[in-house]
Order: sequence, then structure tokens, then C-alpha cells
Amino acid sequence: MGINMAVTVNMKKLSEIHQDTPTFLSIYLNLRDDVNGFLERRVREIRAVLASEPELLHIFEDNLLKARDYLRKNTERLKKEGHTGIAIFISEIMNLFEVQPTPVPMENMMVVDASPYIRPLATFLEEYEDFGIILIDHNHARIYLVKAGEIQETDRLYEQIFHHHKKGGWSQMRFQRRREGELVHFYKEVAEAAEKVFSGEKIRRLIIVGQSDAKKNFIPYLPKHYQKMIIAVLNIETETEDQDIVRASFPSFFKKEREEEKEIVEELMSRIMKGEGAVYGLKEVLRMTQNGRSERVIIQMDLRAPGYECEQCNIVELHPKKCPICGSLMHQVDAVEELVELAEQTGAEVEFVKHNDSLEAIGGVGALLRW
Repeated sequence: MGINMAVTVNMKKLSEIHQDTPTFLSIYLNLRDDVNGFLERRVREIRAVLASEPELLHIFEDNLLKARDYLRKNTERLKKEGHTGIAIFISEIMNLFEVQPTPVPMENMMVVDASPYIRPLATFLEEYEDFGIILIDHNHARIYLVKAGEIQETDRLYEQIFHHHKKGGWSQMRFQRRREGELVHFYKEVAEAAEKVFSGEKIRRLIIVGQSDAKKNFIPYLPKHYQKMIIAVLNIETETEDQDIVRASFPSFFKKEREEEKEIVEELMSRIMKGEGAVYGLKEVLRMTQNGRSERVIIQMDLRAPGYECEQCNIVELHPKKCPICGSLMHQVDAVEELVELAEQTGAEVEFVKHNDSLEAIGGVGALLRW
């Protein structure tokens, strides 16, 4: 079995935490790299910037000490478990320490800010949505719940079903009926087990794999709502290792992901053309999301844009000016990061899209509205 991967951080909670000063340390690491050189370089840069602000420097050093202590004690263990990336969020004065290992490398980053920097992790979690896999043949089945790219739960079923019978005539026919009855019983048992594994989970995609015709014969015994989730039926040997089955499923998973990205951008463009239920451009999407009107925010994955925020009022603008609510000066932020945080806070779904010409033409960001 692969890593018992769980999403341990609460993204909504992280998105809602703000301070007036940069007291949060967010670290993303590629554990395949020798990260010491990267860490030392970023520490030197941050210390240089904070040298004239001893209180903030002291806070940074406390956060850094805790991060280094965790990495020293846990990096080798995480690597042995198969994790190749990690996200760490720390604020000693806010009593915050959150860690999320990942099965894929993260781009090395160290960010000091007035709130946790969640965009890279949000992008990863959106790209690696939860999905299910059922491997089945005539007497053996495995059911996988895959979260954040790794196996979270597995159920194995085995039933002895007769395969050979030497007698012919009516005896052979009776044997065949008995065997078919046992297969139906087994398929129903697997379907019930799948319902237990997937129940309460937010999966939208299901992949059926196996070696024989059992995988197609089994599908009608699944509940209808799971049948509608099936995105691929693949030929895979039943002896294949668990994690290799997951890896073999990824091409179908990501093909469907790209198709859905294209469809959501097409829906956005259609609504914009009709003038109903959609906005585009960072300014308008920020405004609608701040007002709780965005239902789904669509962002080009590589979009970058500066912005300005009033931490006290949680207002983000694209140009430097005084806060329209309290009149205080606003400080510079990553506007796209702030949009992701606002979406998390207001319950809007975030869809990160790999390069799309239509989305790029309207500024790389849009939103489907609730009303």
C-alpha cells in the first residue's frame, strides 16, 4: 500500500488568519533537493530586510527555529514514506503550526507575510482532487480512495468462485448458472464495499481497472451516481502493486481534469457574452469575491499580479491608496494569493487552469457568480 496520505491542514482556517504585521512564516520544499542551500539563502535575505525591525526579526527567528527543528527530526522519515514535498505554516505568537506533506515536489519557497501563503498548496489540492479506483476480476477486488495523489484507504475482497468443470450437458449448464450467480453476488458485495469506502467523501471521478471482462460486467451493479462518475475503464494486471495502479490511473485522471478546465472556461466565456452571471479581470473578480457573490473562481495557474490590502478591513485593491472603509494606508500584497484566500473564506470553489488562450485574453481570471 502507498502512503496513508491525509489532508491535515484546514485551508479555510488558514485563509481567515490575518495580522497587521508579517508574523507568519510559510515554507514550501522539494524534498528531492538539497534544501539547505535554498533555506540559508532565503534566511539571509529575510534577515537583511528585517534587520531594522528587531521585534519582527525576533518573531521570524522563533518561527524559523521551530521549522528547522521539525525538518531535522522528520525529513528522512517523510522521504522514506514516499513524500517528496512539504508545506509548513508557522506563527509562534498565533500558536499556529500546520504541516502538509505532499506526494509530489513543491517549488522551494519561504514567505514571511501577515497571513499564511496558501496559494501553492491550494493549487496542488485542486489539481489532485480526490478520486476512486476499483480493481476487479472474477474473484478478487481492491477499492482505493485516493486523496492528494496518494492512497488514503484500501479495501480488499476475495471470493472463491469455481472456474472449471469437466462434465457436460445439463450438469454443465447448472454449473454455469451457479457460477454466474456467485459472480453476481460478488459484484454486489464489491459495490457495497465501494459505497462504504466512498460514502461521505468528495469524489467526482471513478476509474475501473482490471484484466478480464469482469470490470465491464461489474459496472451495472454500482449505484447509479457512481456509474456517472466513471471516467475510464483500464486494462491493468490484477497483481499490480497498489501505488503502481494509482500511477497508471493518473493519465486518465489528468486528461479529464484538462477537459473540465476547458469546459469551465467555455462556460465562463458564454456567460460573459450573454452578460449574465459572470465577471472577468482581477479587479471585478476581487470585488465580487469580497462581496461573497463568486461561486467559482477561475485562475490561470501562472497568473501573478501585485495588489494592496487593508488588513484591518480585509479589503484588497489593485492600486495603492487609502482604505475606502477606515482610511488607513494599504500595504502591498500578492493580489492572486489574496483572491485565493477570499475564495476560501467565502466558500467559493477555485479552479486553477493551465494555459488557456481564451482565459489569458480576459486577464487570466474570471468568476461564475451565485447571483
